Amino acid sequence: MFKKSLAITLVLCLIFTLALSGCGKEVDNTSQDSEGKNLAEQINKEGQKDALDVQKKESDKTALNPAKTRNSSDILIVGETDGFKGQFISSYNSTAADGNVMRVCFSPLLRYNNKNEIENVLAKSYEVSEDEKTFTFHLKDDVVFSDGTPLTAKDVAFTYNTIADPSYDGRHTAVVKDIVGFEEYNNDMEGKIKSMEGIKIIDDHTISFEFKEALRVNMENFIGQLYILPEHFYKFEKGNTQALKDKQHKILGSGPYKLSKFEPGQYVELVINEKYFGEKKPQIPKIIIKETQMATQTEELVAGQIDMAPGEIDPDNLEIAKEGGFIDFYQYPRAGYGYLRFNCNEAPTDDKNVRKALVYGFNRKAFVDTFFKGLASVQDVPMPQVAWGYTKELQQELTSYDFSPEKAGQLLDEAGWKMGDDGYRYKDGKKLSIHIASISEAEMWDMVAGLMADNYKQIGVDLKISQMDFNSLMSKVYDEREGFNMYSMAVSFYTPDPAQDLYSSWHSQFDKPGGDNTAQFRNEKNDQLLEELRKEFDREEAKQLYSDWAVNINDEIPILILYANLYTDMVNNRVKGYNPTGIYNWSHDVVNLYIED
Repeated sequence: MFKKSLAITLVLCLIFTLALSGCGKEVDNTSQDSEGKNLAEQINKEGQKDALDVQKKESDKTALNPAKTRNSSDILIVGETDGFKGQFISSYNSTAADGNVMRVCFSPLLRYNNKNEIENVLAKSYEVSEDEKTFTFHLKDDVVFSDGTPLTAKDVAFTYNTIADPSYDGRHTAVVKDIVGFEEYNNDMEGKIKSMEGIKIIDDHTISFEFKEALRVNMENFIGQLYILPEHFYKFEKGNTQALKDKQHKILGSGPYKLSKFEPGQYVELVINEKYFGEKKPQIPKIIIKETQMATQTEELVAGQIDMAPGEIDPDNLEIAKEGGFIDFYQYPRAGYGYLRFNCNEAPTDDKNVRKALVYGFNRKAFVDTFFKGLASVQDVPMPQVAWGYTKELQQELTSYDFSPEKAGQLLDEAGWKMGDDGYRYKDGKKLSIHIASISEAEMWDMVAGLMADNYKQIGVDLKISQMDFNSLMSKVYDEREGFNMYSMAVSFYTPDPAQDLYSSWHSQFDKPGGDNTAQFRNEKNDQLLEELRKEFDREEAKQLYSDWAVNINDEIPILILYANLYTDMVNNRVKGYNPTGIYNWSHDVVNLYIED
């Protein structure tokens, strides 16, 4: 999930107040909401949130800090509840854990900084043609990979051609599909065409990309979408991306750190890349990203066994961490949400009325209020709350699927599912059963599942839940694509303009094995609006297209959004230099981090 917009800073729209209390100094550059509205009400009513609105609650610097006394006191240990898949290259990266490793070990052409401004990384400069179709990048000439090999335009071309290969089965084809010559290169099974026609290597440090048409999102394809791979290390014969996949757990990049050790299911160990080109050099000698369990991660933080627990969403864990006294809290609106996606290609959730009934029939607000205790809200459209297109006006046009067993029952009646004597609904002699695939060992999901089972029983739905580990769930929804009606997951975006991400997630052409349209959702109006949204350069017109798209998908309802929440990064107070935002996490900011004795 990634980004867009030419040096745009998000408009300040809403002020959040930190919902953590207790001892310690409050660092707050905003004012308390005068009406005392709770956060859920604010999120529901106020429109776009400011991704830069980060509230920090500092800890007690005199509190005993066990991390300072451990043998590895000069090592940063980051907890990660997502499992590693070993997909450390951007061509195949699909998880948050692997994405963090990717961002500290590789480099993109451009990225967003923590002010939501586009900044150069590998690019020294770039130009855009008057017709908005051609982008020319001038690369920095002092960049080498960690083995000392210079990074050139050939490596950039290789990286972008990789995901256009005929055998490519990853998620990121949308990044290159609009480049001139994509279809010809992608359909060339004999390997006669060596590159997309629209990619021109001008010299070792200059490369241009020509797109088939002027699209607002073209620029987005260079902002942290693909992290450049060294051709000499990852090279493969055209038509055999399996050779690339076989190396995706190995790292040779140009980022501030390099891979020292990868123990699947346990941790990734990173050390400083002494050949890193950036003006600001990394300051922490070693970083370990450790797989942790949701149920025990906070205890590990308080015990000083890890230094950072990013993206915490459970208020109870925040209270536990406060007791340590040495934890700093960084809280900000999440650029994403938790959800249950429907399988729109499997009965009975191939029926829109059934999907609507299942959303009406689940008391999402009861779950959100109970679990998040005011730090989240219900949402009815799959857009991040920090997107500039997520306006108050847009939200007012949506159907609010507030809990209503009566509406749910009526919709199921209309769909032909009649209540039987045993309290369950039947159609053509078949019981109305819904099969959910979910991640195991998730306390939040246990609460969702319990409430959902009770709610659905009231409307005559038999709920079946299969729990599995994260990697198995990913394989089921991306590769197998059958045997379930809904699956649970969460998503984060790294852009204030997610048109390209919505396109790859919901357009019918990405309804394929390995594609991001895991709902297998197909709707002609949806496709048309997404295509128009990508093209429109005028901000106000684009906002209207966002609204039109949102209203349509809100009616088709291929997703049940469980919550839109705040994230809280819990960080040991010995770690300094941290400046997260809603679209900029610790792995974007790693060179600014340092450990204070």
